Amino acid sequence: MRPLRPSRSRDNRYMEEAQQLMADILFGKGWSSTLPSTLVIVLGEIAQSAPIVRADFDAMLREANPHTPQGLDSSVWEPLDLWTDESLATLDSDYGDLDEPRTADELNAEEAAQRLADQATFEQYLVSKGVPIEHTVSALLDLLIACEVVTMDHAGVLSLNESAPLPAEVLPLDSKEVEIQDKLRWERLHQEASQAIIRLFRTEGQGLDHVLVSLDQLAAQLETDPEDVRSAIGVLIDEGGFSTSTDIERTPSDQSFILNVDWEAFNQNRIHVSLDSPENQ
Repeated sequence: MRPLRPSRSRDNRYMEEAQQLMADILFGKGWSSTLPSTLVIVLGEIAQSAPIVRADFDAMLREANPHTPQGLDSSVWEPLDLWTDESLATLDSDYGDLDEPRTADELNAEEAAQRLADQATFEQYLVSKGVPIEHTVSALLDLLIACEVVTMDHAGVLSLNESAPLPAEVLPLDSKEVEIQDKLRWERLHQEASQAIIRLFRTEGQGLDHVLVSLDQLAAQLETDPEDVRSAIGVLIDEGGFSTSTDIERTPSDQSFILNVDWEAFNQNRIHVSLDSPENQ
């Protein structure tokens, strides 16, 4: 009998643990940047529906997800959304002109070229694990099993691996992807503290643009270690929009400094990240 999709009465603790495990695999270990974005669907459905066998998983994809109407035979690549001059104009109106203006044709050409590069990389990963080259969800699932991100027992039951490896441990990543992986894990490590710092600037519905503070003061307020705060500020500086009046890497923890945020640059940088990221990030 085919397992039913989890009901609302299913143990909330189990579901929270499953969602946390999925997030750790995707973002904590960096798999979200390595493989096509359909990875989120695959891991999400397995997390919600385990225990489930391959045939039932295929049926669930067909029935429950509009992005995979052919189940495991569906393409692993989402169709590219084509830019138009009108959509770019709307973006400029909402977020301001980009530093490097591009036409819709230029942006579409860049994204098409990136898609071809991503597909070639995906094929390299498949070959490295002995998986036949197909751009399907089935091939993606086989790759995940070969990499031990997803486990399949003797009965064919699929589940997420709590001890899933890092991509670099099982796939032939190039130097660019290794750098991306390192950056993602570093940001993930300090995400909670960096987000807490951002919230300090948005008190009572108002956005501050600077605060006079020390690492010790921030650490006490956030209930964490001063060195964690130092690293979190470094992450915010790297992401754009934040700056400090001193070299934060050398500032003593008890020394006051000015922490600044340029909200326009902060928001604009995130638009650039959205436009420039390849499909599989």
